[in-house]
Amino acid sequence: MAGRNGSWKRTRLSTKINEKLARKGLTKTELAATIGISQSQLSQIVYGKKSGPASERYLKMILEYLGIKEGKNKIA
Repeated sequence: MAGRNGSWKRTRLSTKINEKLARKGLTKTELAATIGISQSQLSQIVYGKKSGPASERYLKMILEYLGIKEGKNKIA
């Protein structure tokens, strides 16, 4: 699987997560370390390139940490 490098389509969820990170002054690397995953895994989950029970659990942790309400937010 190729890396992000601008080739993955942005989603509403990825945009919302990136905005929250910017507001909090956090990087994806810092968020990934806080959650306990690699930055690569974080990106794959945020952009919907990785799915499954573990990815859904990490996504919930990401949303909770950033204070994003789940509502319709699902892995794309």
